[in-house]
Amino acid sequence: MATSALVLTAYAPPASYVAQCLRFPRVVIEQWENYQKGSYRNRCHIASSHGLLRLSIPLYQGKHQRMPIREVRIDHRERWAKNHLETLVTAYGSAPFFEEYYELFQPVYRKEPAFLFDFNLELLQTITKAMRISCSIELSQEYERLPAEAYADLRQAISPKETQKHPDQLGGNPVPYPQVFEERHGFLSDLSIFDMLFCLGPESILHLGEGLTGKR
Repeated sequence: MATSALVLTAYAPPASYVAQCLRFPRVVIEQWENYQKGSYRNRCHIASSHGLLRLSIPLYQGKHQRMPIREVRIDHRERWAKNHLETLVTAYGSAPFFEEYYELFQPVYRKEPAFLFDFNLELLQTITKAMRISCSIELSQEYERLPAEAYADLRQAISPKETQKHPDQLGGNPVPYPQVFEERHGFLSDLSIFDMLFCLGPESILHLGEGLTGKR
């Protein structure tokens, strides 16, 4: 039986990704892969007044498919961090727990780290700490095409592309919760964990657990 989850790096990952930090006592992030575009590695999805909105981190030479993920640099010339923070304010400023959690994430953005992997890792650690998730987050020691049985290989299971998603591997299904623009657009499933945190606050961890167990 798998005791650890093997995942890819992700920017402000979707709820299904963070749920694995509850499902498994140990989550291992793949650090020996090559960058691929069209993934959660440098983008996340949030809810806006116009519906689903994609936030993307601009990369310096990051679209080169053979570039090791640890070498992918963030292009700060576009002032993306400032723009993303302002977008979060616009989208979630009226959410019940926005101010409480926004203050925790601001410093991570303002550090302007050189590498995408490092930024994603610090943001994930900040998120799990804010949610009081005790999961151990570690980095892979080497690239394994076929990991040992102790690992649940979820590297391809969590994707923004519908044709690549594998929800059956994630141990549960999303449970709806009140969203800021739900009356306008309906419930938007599996957005960035930001959405759940800003809307549910401390109850987010309980909600993720409900999705894994199927109990409400």
